Amino acid sequence: MNDELFIFAIIDGGVKDAVIAIGDVRVLSRPTDARICRCGGTPGIHGCHARGRTDLRRQEMNIIGEEVQDAAGAPDVAGGELFDPLSPEFIDNPYRTYREMRSVDPVHWHAGLSAWILTTYRDCRRVVEDSTTFAADYRRAGVPMEPQTITVQTLDPPDQLPVRRLLAEAFRAQRTPAIRRELVPFVRGKLAELARREEFDLVAELAVPLATFAMSGVFGGDLARGDEFRTASTAVVRSMIAGVAPERERPGLEARALLADLIRTEYERGPTTGILGFLYRGNAHHAVGTDLLTNSLRAVLLAGLNTGQRFLGNSVHGLLQQPGRVREFAGMPARERTTALHELLRHDTPFQAQERIVTTDARIGGRQVRRGDRVVVLFGAAHRDPAVFAEPDELVLSRTPNPHFGFGRGVHACLGAALAFAEADVLLSELATHPAVRLAAPPVREPNPTLRGLATLPVRLGTDD
Repeated sequence: MNDELFIFAIIDGGVKDAVIAIGDVRVLSRPTDARICRCGGTPGIHGCHARGRTDLRRQEMNIIGEEVQDAAGAPDVAGGELFDPLSPEFIDNPYRTYREMRSVDPVHWHAGLSAWILTTYRDCRRVVEDSTTFAADYRRAGVPMEPQTITVQTLDPPDQLPVRRLLAEAFRAQRTPAIRRELVPFVRGKLAELARREEFDLVAELAVPLATFAMSGVFGGDLARGDEFRTASTAVVRSMIAGVAPERERPGLEARALLADLIRTEYERGPTTGILGFLYRGNAHHAVGTDLLTNSLRAVLLAGLNTGQRFLGNSVHGLLQQPGRVREFAGMPARERTTALHELLRHDTPFQAQERIVTTDARIGGRQVRRGDRVVVLFGAAHRDPAVFAEPDELVLSRTPNPHFGFGRGVHACLGAALAFAEADVLLSELATHPAVRLAAPPVREPNPTLRGLATLPVRLGTDD
């Protein structure tokens, strides 16, 4: 789970441009000649005072937001590039394109994205493990950021350490084994209801409810289950394409403010359970400041809800490709199931890309990168690099070692990885109690190249007639 997910559209000088990102990632935009705001916002959406600043080489798009669902309405990418990240072919299977890029130009300057695109495991690892040269905090390269964009995921050490330490302690205090025991009856009950139907959408009717139930319990309070929270989240999602639907802009801005206020209000009430309760009892707001704490909590909550359900959907889909694999998973000892979960995460990771900014001139993969350049690491490509993973396109549940980046690495590693694994372990184990579980129809992919997931996954539990 990795901070907030977002998609925005820029409208400046009549040009529309789609940008997709996750957390500290600001990547995979459509090519544009729009003037770019360097303040952490986007021209035409946030009304930045710096509107009209230009950087013709990088065209930085430093954006904010919480959730991404749909990139519909974006213009076609101009020809000449190795890939179009929003094409239906790429959305369906990006790994063929990754393989070609890794072979032809592993450190590729993408003119449309105005960024260096990395596809080898070695280069991706270098970037994510070297926060001195490749920063999450754009201010370290002289690019201002809006205050609301500053979270645990957009800071680097040493500034990041106090808030990350607090959040890590809060997660550890939640005792994942106890939470797992609560997930079992929840999933069991859901499956008992769904088994009475001929087929159902596993994403909407099982993965999303499970991720919401689990994250709500860990987070504390009832924010994620409340109608107001869901309504605001929906408005945020709708506003992500405000460039092509301007009427969605104002409701989206109001919804973001509402989400921050909801978390702040819940915290100030003196919660007694979950992450909120742990942090409140420890006076975390005094240690790191209320704004940074609130922004980071919003990031944690929305990431847990969104990345978690995509991991669940991708994992089930991966196992259902071959008969008997769900039962194979469930029959493994606990340690071997953990190994298998790591492989499911590597094979079709939700977390496909991450962006950093270069703080000082450097070389990577034989290419010169300059201060202020944006570098995009494609984790999905790194995970299929044959230099590290034998038979990388195969799903090998016993694969060890498995040094994937599925939940990040180092100081920006996912804080909720244990929870996501517990959700997947319970779901897959309980699905195996329905021996006839199978796909009812081909799934539909979300049109999002950065956070890879399924929009629908039709499944049947019962026997064939």
